Amino acid sequence: MDKAAYEYKKVESAKILKAVRDSGVSEEDYRRVKKILYPHTDSDAIERTIKGLSEEDEFALICRLMGTATHLVALEQRSIIPGDYIIPDFLARLQPGCSVCGFGREDSSGFECLIEVKSTSKDRFQIGGSRLRRLRDFAATFDLPLLFAVRFLRFESNAVWVIVDASRQGGTSIKITIQDLIAGVRHILWDEVWYMVLPNTYFVSVFDSTYNEPGVTHQDYGTLRELQIVSGDKAVSFTGAEATVYSAFF
Repeated sequence: MDKAAYEYKKVESAKILKAVRDSGVSEEDYRRVKKILYPHTDSDAIERTIKGLSEEDEFALICRLMGTATHLVALEQRSIIPGDYIIPDFLARLQPGCSVCGFGREDSSGFECLIEVKSTSKDRFQIGGSRLRRLRDFAATFDLPLLFAVRFLRFESNAVWVIVDASRQGGTSIKITIQDLIAGVRHILWDEVWYMVLPNTYFVSVFDSTYNEPGVTHQDYGTLRELQIVSGDKAVSFTGAEATVYSAFF
């Protein structure tokens, strides 16, 4: 079996097993099914592929929630006509505005691209050689940019995604790090707005054991009565329900 056929079989096996796992069966039953269906297949390789498919689902969901994608199509990664290329995960069209400049989605002409989704437990993701070339070749055939969307798994439940345009970079390899969260194109394509607290800003939570209104409670000090936000020589205070809302926000 050549490498392309092996990769295809591995992805197809992973899709079947992912469907079994997502159906809600127990871990014991899942492992039993996997052993019956694929007794001689590299178990670790399939599990890594399943993890990759899960990241694709998460990326697609976030794109939908952000509301800037008009089209997001998962590509069947099997070529009817063989060739020296690799098919990326998604064909996408995004139409983001620029909220900070007052431009809406209707002011954008849209952006079509191909997206390859990856994940890594390390501090960086690196790809090069023939794999990168074959992905770029496929994108170039259709005259579309190639983007990499990488999830950094070391942040666990926090979905830290970095998106970079890999078609415009020279060289035979690319390296993506968490620093590309700012230097990449994620904030453009998702029209994100970032809020940062000024340095030397601190918060004072005032709890009162005699305060009987609903709110955030502390087992030793009672209910949150007031929240103070102090920055330098300036301070603002919120009480009652507002204290609870702003405490949750920050």
